[in-house]
Amino acid sequence: MFSHRGAYARFKDLLERHQSLDAWHQWEAEQTRQALREWCADNGLTPAD
Repeated sequence: MFSHRGAYARFKDLLERHQSLDAWHQWEAEQTRQALREWCADNGLTPAD
């Protein structure tokens, strides 16, 4: 879905039309935080909150 130019913008437009854009941003932020926590743990680092 995201391999074509402009696909992410169309995806965000779809989310906005379904009033789900805020929920997407919250989910995306949490996934990023979790990935960073795991990366820190794998590399012997303690993340700052």
